[in-house]
Amino acid sequence: MRHVGFSCGGIHSALRLVVRAREKPAARVKREPGAKRRFDIHVVLRRIRDAVAEHADAAMFDLAERGFKTVFQQLVGCIISIRTRDETTLPVARALFAKAPTPAAVAALSKDK
Repeated sequence: MRHVGFSCGGIHSALRLVVRAREKPAARVKREPGAKRRFDIHVVLRRIRDAVAEHADAAMFDLAERGFKTVFQQLVGCIISIRTRDETTLPVARALFAKAPTPAAVAALSKDK
């Protein structure tokens, strides 16, 4: 099972991380007219996964998969992500963390860098 805390990123990426339960087709049940239909969370999650399958994972998940998992790196990545598109977030965050992977290293950077 994969556990990732919710941070920045689209809901579609978070939903992809939902543990896939065995999906059995819902049995047809006769019900009275006007009666409520039983809510099946597995059907709903399958439909959501199908609907968002074409979208890429959010940059924050990509950063975590590349080893940038510290709270500091996730926070800085999140801040960069809020201000840019994912296409920009990944290269900028990776370049920053290559030069300064810790808060002390970032504080030691000059304004030019």
